[in-house]
Amino acid sequence: MRHCSPKPWVVGHSYGGWVTLHAAKAYGDELGGVVTVDSAVLPPELLPDKPWQPPPRKAGAPSAEALLARFKLMPEQPVENGYLVDYIGPQSIRKEGGLYVWKDDLQRFMKAEPHTNFRDDMSKMLRFLKCRLAIMYGEKSEHFADGRVLRHMQTETQVSPPGGEQYTPIIGIPEAHHHIMFDQPLQLIVALRSVLAEWQRQSEVTLTVHTALTSSKRTGAVSAPVARL
Repeated sequence: MRHCSPKPWVVGHSYGGWVTLHAAKAYGDELGGVVTVDSAVLPPELLPDKPWQPPPRKAGAPSAEALLARFKLMPEQPVENGYLVDYIGPQSIRKEGGLYVWKDDLQRFMKAEPHTNFRDDMSKMLRFLKCRLAIMYGEKSEHFADGRVLRHMQTETQVSPPGGEQYTPIIGIPEAHHHIMFDQPLQLIVALRSVLAEWQRQSEVTLTVHTALTSSKRTGAVSAPVARL
């Protein structure tokens, strides 16, 4: 990614948003920005004492059809566009030991770095990000039903501005639950395009200014100080 131009953007949903935040903290200087989609960062008082332990995997099924009969969204929610679920279900299956099982990795939480203080580490996931951040969430998502969650996330971006930016957009998607891409896909696309278009514009302005300053240094011209938009 070090040689990509322009720098790539990363969008992560739910647990994928947490992974995206870790990428922004570790490799943010190589990214143009990251977007989390309904990835709640809870205040300490709403967090458990210990990391969440996944339940044992249910037994596989003798056929893909039998396994698909058990397929549902977690957390469950109304689905306006069932054809999207019908498409994703079959893509989420693999064969293992003669049975059909889900592709998800139940050990993903175990593979994360160990926490010295779980509540403190998890509640401060928005701190020390090395690139821009945009936060999107479903206005009907159960993960944001408690108003303390959004207030906490707003405060954290002010305490430690992602990428040093003065403003971090926080966008609620109307009528959307946790799985926003299933019930409000077009609204999500519009929100993403709007944020990414603005980041692209800012990157182009920064590149233009950098080129102009480099040129002025070579020619000896005097330039007025320019701040990043």
